[in-house]
Amino acid sequence: MATSPIPSLQRSEAQSIAATFVGPQQQIPPMVSAIKIDGKKLYELAREGKEVERKPRDIVVSKFEIVESEDAGSWDFEVTVTPGTYVRVLLADWAVRAGTLGHLTALRRTNSGASQVGAAYSIDSLQEAVAKGESVLAAPLEMTKQFPVVFVDDATVVAIRQGKAVALDAPQASEYLNALDSAGELVAILRPKGDRWQPEVVLAIESTAKDS
Repeated sequence: MATSPIPSLQRSEAQSIAATFVGPQQQIPPMVSAIKIDGKKLYELAREGKEVERKPRDIVVSKFEIVESEDAGSWDFEVTVTPGTYVRVLLADWAVRAGTLGHLTALRRTNSGASQVGAAYSIDSLQEAVAKGESVLAAPLEMTKQFPVVFVDDATVVAIRQGKAVALDAPQASEYLNALDSAGELVAILRPKGDRWQPEVVLAIESTAKDS
């Protein structure tokens, strides 16, 4: 374990350092992560006392704001980053640029895609809504609206529901796609696989049974 003196920083100085991280960059994943190398998760190797070379990942930090400080050695912050970013690594790197060492003591995700903490139900409000017969579930497509949409024909719907990768006229640069049927209903979320699109999540078909 390493130690380092705590520098005396004004909030403006801390924010200036944070601003240097805003934008596209590469980040090396930590050893304590679920990324697999040669079929083994990094955290499993870390538990064995091993450290291996990790490939850097492309990330984007669009917001890094120092909110406040309770004492000279602790800062609260808000960041907005792309999926796959390790915030604890980001904060450790911030500390290095500040001339010291640091670690994350708490992390709260307030927004992920279309999901926001501010729109969440408390247990009491959820129970009250259910008791009144109110619908509290968001439509699947509402929760994945950050992904591009592609309409697929009936034959492709069948292939997707069978778990097959399909060829689509869609931007390969996209990380995921919403596949919609001719009625505009979400069939699946797809991810790129070579020159095709592989089903990542396939929604179940709603069916009803009648007594005969």
